[in-house]
Amino acid sequence: MECMRKEYKQIAYARKHHLNDGWRVDAVDINYEDDALHCDHCDVAIESAYGDPSETRQEAPQGANTVSA
Repeated sequence: MECMRKEYKQIAYARKHHLNDGWRVDAVDINYEDDALHCDHCDVAIESAYGDPSETRQEAPQGANTVSA
């Protein structure tokens, strides 16, 4: 998002003139689950909307949901 702010003029120009120079934005979407997503321009990590799944996941009590034979 920060790159879009910094490069607004190039993005607007590419969009206005239908250029395929790497700055034209074709779509925008929310990063829901990819914790390894990075900006192609500056390589900054893009946070997922749900955050790190390992931080919110609660461990089940030992022996829960197990089947013994």
